[in-house]
Amino acid sequence: MKPLLVLGIILAVLFETTIGPRLSPVGGRPLFLLSVVVYFAWMRGVVPGTLFGLAIGLLADLMSLNAPGLRMFSMCLVGAAVGNITGSIYKDRLVVQWLVLAFAVWLNQTAVFLVGTGLDLFAYPAWFLREIVPSAIWTALLCPLVIVMWEHLTGREVLFDAERVVVRR
Repeated sequence: MKPLLVLGIILAVLFETTIGPRLSPVGGRPLFLLSVVVYFAWMRGVVPGTLFGLAIGLLADLMSLNAPGLRMFSMCLVGAAVGNITGSIYKDRLVVQWLVLAFAVWLNQTAVFLVGTGLDLFAYPAWFLREIVPSAIWTALLCPLVIVMWEHLTGREVLFDAERVVVRR
């Protein structure tokens, strides 16, 4: 594994367990581990994104009290969906990153809700407004901001080209 990816996973775990719960007074929270899956799947494609989502989902399952395999399934689904759009959109645009992260949060949280509640569609609108919308906003705003802050702190530029993340001085 690349050192930048390992550092990203460690920071995502730390942020998700320490900062995330403090930012959710009304519901929803930033999903930093999900953003790592999104950026990895975006760079590598469907199969690596799906397998990486599976591994990160297992890590998320181990950190939570949810049903075993729930996050593994949802992050695997996100890795496959985001990996499927790898070559079709321009990744360096901040607005595109926001939209893809918001879509990934919606897909992840919807899968978690539907599997966790046994397809209870009547409770979904309240869950959508209370959990998914705030989580999508937090994740879409904070995760690209973390990348921009890292660029300013290190003096290196992070570019998302077609095949890899390029860090330039």
